Parts: sequence; structure tokens; C-alpha cells
Amino acid sequence: MTTEPVGRLDADDARSLRDLTSNICDDVLAEALTVPAPALPFVPALWDALEDAGLLRMGLSDEPDADGGGWEAAAIVLAEAARSGAPGPLMETSFISEWLLNRARVRPVDRGPLTTARAAFSNAPGGGVHVNAARVPWARISQHTVVLGSLDGHTVVAVLDPSEKYVVEHANAAFQPRETVTAVITVADVHEVDASTTDEWLLRGALGRAIQTRGALARAVEMSIDHVRQRRQFGRTLTAFQAVQQLLAAAASELAVATSAVDVAVSQIASGDFTSRPAVLAISAAKSQTSRAATTVVRNCHQLHGAIGMTLDHPLRHFTMPALAWRNEFGNQNLWDDRIGRLAADSGRSAWDLLTEKTR
Repeated sequence: MTTEPVGRLDADDARSLRDLTSNICDDVLAEALTVPAPALPFVPALWDALEDAGLLRMGLSDEPDADGGGWEAAAIVLAEAARSGAPGPLMETSFISEWLLNRARVRPVDRGPLTTARAAFSNAPGGGVHVNAARVPWARISQHTVVLGSLDGHTVVAVLDPSEKYVVEHANAAFQPRETVTAVITVADVHEVDASTTDEWLLRGALGRAIQTRGALARAVEMSIDHVRQRRQFGRTLTAFQAVQQLLAAAASELAVATSAVDVAVSQIASGDFTSRPAVLAISAAKSQTSRAATTVVRNCHQLHGAIGMTLDHPLRHFTMPALAWRNEFGNQNLWDDRIGRLAADSGRSAWDLLTEKTR
């Protein structure tokens, strides 16, 4: 089962990109996936390999992509990396941080992991600015933390380097780093950006998490298919049992709907800006549907694996646990369902017209 979005990218190029990403990730992570640990640690060699292949910085900016290839390529890379269990702030680097640096007119960072978060800004004694950000992904290993917030009524961005920030280590439900970061910086290090940046930050993050969730769920379903084909009980494979077939069909169906929703969202933002109504609707649907799918797919896949799927000796957790944790990042299902409802109510149009509206 592939994680390749359907869109404008040439089919052969998409296949090559998918194979390149998965080959790099699988080669580096093959041994790590066999280690009995709650989560995969950050692997610098994997990050370097992806950067050397040009897969992490694709220039995803504010400008509409003329042929849609840039965003579709980035979506393939992100989905395949998640399907392989690649740890680290891949989405935060490629989808958000570089764009925020561009918005703030700050010189881009050529190499190394970047992360991002919403932060509280306040004026500190002595003329500096105090910054506090919670649940920052992978802050401990990131070269820079790009934070977004408000100061004196203005939307602002700041870039925190390792020498400036104090990190308190925490983790999410998948044991991935989600940390508290504090810093005191100078006023000159605070950059004002357009107020629309806040919503686009959320939309970019929601789309990125939806893509990652789709990739992780695809791997979980693949592993479950292999397991029930090989496992025998009462003299026959598990696939012969109707209850097993139903669990697998339900998981695959939810994954298919989530995949379709993500593909539509990627297609929408490739042909227009993030804040158009069709794009916002598509991203909202993608984040909502992948969050919904995660609940069913993870439950069914673990039920199909039985007790072994819950042990540290089995790699299933490296795909199911992140998918569950990502449901609540960059807005949970309720937030995006509510946004879909408000979009429909405020549009003054029929549901069909809203769903079939194209980006202008």
C-alpha cells in the first residue's frame, strides 16, 4: 500500500521520489526498529542522508506552485518518512520553519533540524524580551527553534539558537520529545510579521501532521496484513476468519478515506494559497479524517496483532503511537470539525457548492 498522493507530479517521478525516501529511511532505521525501546531516537545519520538527497528543504514558500510539484513532492517525502518511522522534526523543518524565516525576512538555515512552536512573548526587565514555548517538538536536538507569538499587539517571530534557549525535556504519548523552551532575547531579535501568519502556521502544521498520520497508518495496516497472512490458528491462517477480515477491512477503509482527504488537501494548496476557503476546508477535512482514522486503524491493528503488538520487541508501536499522539497536535479533531461547520455556515452556499468550489 503506497503513501503517494495523486496529483500533478509525474507518476514516474513520484514513484522514484517515494522509493528514494523509503530506501534512505529503511536502510538507516532497519537496526533501530529492532531495538526494544519505547520510541526511536533522533538519528543524525538519517537526517544528513535526507538533506544530502535534497529531500528536506524544497523551498515551500508563500508563492503558489505553478505546477503543484513542489508541495506534492514534499508530501510524498513526509508520508514515506512517517511510513518508515523516521524520527525528528521533518515536518517542522520543511513545512513551517523555513517559511516562517522567510516571512520574518531572516536568513534561512542551510542545514540541520529546525523546529517551531507557538510562544508567549513578554517584555523583560532591562529591555529584553522573554519567550516561553510549551510542547516544542524535538527542541533538544534542533539547531534553531522558530517561535511565533504576539508582543505589544503585534504578531512576531523569533529564532532561538541553542545558546539562548533553556530546554526542559518532556514527551508526548508516543515518547517523542515535546519540550518546554524558555529564553531571553533582545528586541532586535523579534521580527514583526503579518497577522495572517498565525492561522497559516496552524494550517501548515495541521496538513503536515495529517500527511504524517496517513503515512504511519499505512505502515500499520501493511504490517497487519502481513501478520494475519502468516499467523496460523486452529490449522489455518488468520485471514480465513471472518472477524479478522472485518477488522482489517475497517482499518483499510478508514485509511483509504484519510488518504483521499490528504490528497485533496495537498492538491488544493499546490494550486493556491493556504488561506483560500477551498484550501482551509480541505486541510480541515484532512486533519479531521486522519485523526478519526487513527483511532480505528490503531485499535484494529493492535487487535489483529494481539499481545505481541503491545510489546517493546515489536515495531508496530513506532507507527501506531505517533499516529495517536499526532491527533491532538496542531488542533484536535473537534477543532477542525468545528472549523468545517463554521466554514459551511458562513459561506451562505449549499454544501455541494462549498465542496466543489475551486481555488481561484
